[in-house]
Amino acid sequence: MALIGPLGSGKSTIYELVARRLQTMRNVRLIHVTLWPFDSAEAAVRGILRAIIEELGRQVNVLPLVGFSEDYITAIEKSAGAYGGMARMLRGTSDPEKIIQQLSEIVCAAGLRLVLWIEDLERFSGGSQLEGDARDEREVERLGPIRALLYLLDRCREVSIIVSDTSLRTRFDIGKIARFVEQPPRMEAESVWKFTDLIRTQCLNGYPVAVIDPTAPQLRQAFVPVQDSSRLREWLSEFRDGDDHDVLGAMVRVLETPRALKGALRSTLETWEIMPGEIDFDPVLVASALREARPDLFALVSDHVHLFRYGLRDPFSPADQEGKPHAVVDRIDKLLKREDERTAAALREMLHFVFPKYPPKEGQKENTTYPPGHDQKETEYVSRPQAMFVDRHCDYWQRFKAPTQVSEAESDQSALASIVAWRSRNASDLVERVVDPQRGRQIESFIGQFLPSDLCRLLGEVADRASKQSAEGWEHRSHAPGIASVWAMMLIKRPQEDAVHRAVVEIVQRNAPIHLPLVNDVAYFFAGSNPRIQRVMSVAQQEDVRQQLLDALPMNFIGDGAEERLANALRGGSPWLIRWIAYGDRDVHTNLPFSRWPEFSSALLTLAETKPAIGVPLVVGLVAKTEMKSILREGPTGEVESGRGWVGEFDVEAAKRLFDYHHLLRVLSKFEVPDHLDEQMKASCLAAVDAARAM
Repeated sequence: MALIGPLGSGKSTIYELVARRLQTMRNVRLIHVTLWPFDSAEAAVRGILRAIIEELGRQVNVLPLVGFSEDYITAIEKSAGAYGGMARMLRGTSDPEKIIQQLSEIVCAAGLRLVLWIEDLERFSGGSQLEGDARDEREVERLGPIRALLYLLDRCREVSIIVSDTSLRTRFDIGKIARFVEQPPRMEAESVWKFTDLIRTQCLNGYPVAVIDPTAPQLRQAFVPVQDSSRLREWLSEFRDGDDHDVLGAMVRVLETPRALKGALRSTLETWEIMPGEIDFDPVLVASALREARPDLFALVSDHVHLFRYGLRDPFSPADQEGKPHAVVDRIDKLLKREDERTAAALREMLHFVFPKYPPKEGQKENTTYPPGHDQKETEYVSRPQAMFVDRHCDYWQRFKAPTQVSEAESDQSALASIVAWRSRNASDLVERVVDPQRGRQIESFIGQFLPSDLCRLLGEVADRASKQSAEGWEHRSHAPGIASVWAMMLIKRPQEDAVHRAVVEIVQRNAPIHLPLVNDVAYFFAGSNPRIQRVMSVAQQEDVRQQLLDALPMNFIGDGAEERLANALRGGSPWLIRWIAYGDRDVHTNLPFSRWPEFSSALLTLAETKPAIGVPLVVGLVAKTEMKSILREGPTGEVESGRGWVGEFDVEAAKRLFDYHHLLRVLSKFEVPDHLDEQMKASCLAAVDAARAM
């Protein structure tokens, strides 16, 4: 007999059932031999004979094994114990057929019948790296000694052979041994889904703990088929490689054996129990099925996961072949060619579900506008923020491969709970998370949990928190923590432009008298003229915000005590701050920023005179120009060397137009340039001071 079925299809279980049945038949001895421990066909032959002799040794007192060949005698000497000496005395003929016939006579004399069960013949298959005739020739070579022995044993009336193998294609000439071929049936698609759905439903509904699911509900429906059993069976069995993606049908197709199903569900459940809610369940389920059913394909994906995330394009292809698929795509295709058409289609569908950029579309180029993981145009993460193709704040693929308990600081569930509480207007640390550079990215990833109107409220609360901070600890002393995060979220979930405009204007009007760096940063992201900053308001609304900010200078910093109020409102901001507010990206050679500029510039000069460390850099930012040029400077060893650096130039025209010129020169000539300034401002101050002292 031959028992043919893929790995994990239940062949070993059938053996256990047969063994239990034969226990009641005293004259039948079941001998089980697996070929996995043997590294050569010759060793496997010795192992088979050793198993037979050991079984006979438990039943009879004498082994007249006359005529065993030298190879057989050697095998018996190593394993037959007390019978080895008897065997050495019984050497004689070297005819293999007579050797086996004598063995048969011993079995017959003992009144026994042997059932020899041989497993794992695939151990000596041609090898997965070979194809076609080369594979066939390799199998014939490796299986020759085993085939010869089993053929002789099968001719013995007292010996029955059962061969367990993975495929009928093995070059074994199995018809000479097996009169009957049995194949364990594939698992029915409905049964596969029954167990899969049980695990999935329990995990998503509170096992082992209740979780907040950030995945869009409509995407969860991809795993919820029709409920009618007859229609379900038909639906699951009709998977095709078409335009309508059906990952459930694909997974059911691949999990065709009990072992594959058990392994995939066990891996999924263990991952979820370790970190419930910290990774999207459905990609874990599909990736676990892929790893269990096709480990070679899974390993290839894991080795090139960055390519699967960002387009599978060859970055080194010639200009005329730009957008050419990466070589790993061909390697995947070669692996899939070994599968039947439907299984290959199923595996492609599973890969596409886990990594939507597979397979690469013809002629599509990889987006290189932003670094990987930071592309504002990539929005697939919004509906599936915890999917394995996402690595914005966390590498979920690595989280899946090496599941460990997630700390409270990194926990997605903790962040999601904070969002839910904030939206319900309960106590929440959401604002603290948004302004934290490390955790802010995490909140951005869960933009799908917010309504567009929520973001205007969030912007106001983030600004209120920033208004209590000094700008000295901000990035470049100019970017308030959290403002850029809220702006990035608004690009995805766009509130009404009027609502954004009202929120920004309120922030500017409330904070301009007390925190100029904050209002300038808000204006930079929401009303700036930088073309790289996408807008969330109309052009007219942006102009209105910029005008509101400009109007705040004469409104708040003119008259008695203006210089003191200005010093307080600077809050440790950048020395370029007044230049940015007054002109933005425009040239200072344009008209005065506003009609009451002379009054404001007088207050600014007074600040520079009374508090030069604060005021002079603000003034210099308006009256000096800088350019990056080649310069000579002292190197680390004291030698003069060439390099690149900022070179400043005093702008006399701007100085005369914007300030009381003579007053300005007096203030600048007394200033000692400190070393702590950034290189560009330091070069500007040196140029302005040198010019003032020379006049």
